[in-house]
Amino acid sequence: MGLAQMWSPYSPEVIRTANATARGAWGHRKPLVYAFAARVMAPADSVLDFGAGPRAVFAGKLREQGFRVTAWDFGGNFIEGAHDRSALLATYDTILVSNVFNVLDRVGIVCATAEIVGCLGSGGRVIWNFSADPHKYVGVDESYVVAEFASYGYVTVSPYPRLFVSGVPDFLMS
Repeated sequence: MGLAQMWSPYSPEVIRTANATARGAWGHRKPLVYAFAARVMAPADSVLDFGAGPRAVFAGKLREQGFRVTAWDFGGNFIEGAHDRSALLATYDTILVSNVFNVLDRVGIVCATAEIVGCLGSGGRVIWNFSADPHKYVGVDESYVVAEFASYGYVTVSPYPRLFVSGVPDFLMS
């Protein structure tokens, strides 16, 4: 058993809450993060679907479109064969974070942001959302996530309501 399986920065409550809100309940509807990502990513980009959900459905759909996508999730959502246990050890051009931050508490957001930043390659970008539903923790909104990315020197733009792109300022030019 590796360190990631023995220790997690996320509390058991946060893991239970996040796992209980997995994307499987949404059927075949394509969340905004994936629809936007498919329009702006290059097929050669290395992509991480951070918090991909138990079946990593949208990571699979992006693979079918020719993208190089690695899926990762935690707790009971991690399924061998659907997710890559070593995904957080690599770097990526684009990291997709769909309906993850809105189900984490403040500590969870700090931990997730640190993991995401640690996986983002030079000049990479994070495409994320902060959905109003489900929203599990009072007092946590998208401004908290924007501030977390800013603490790493990242800027965040919002091309659509509740959709955000974060990265070092160079990502705006690509």
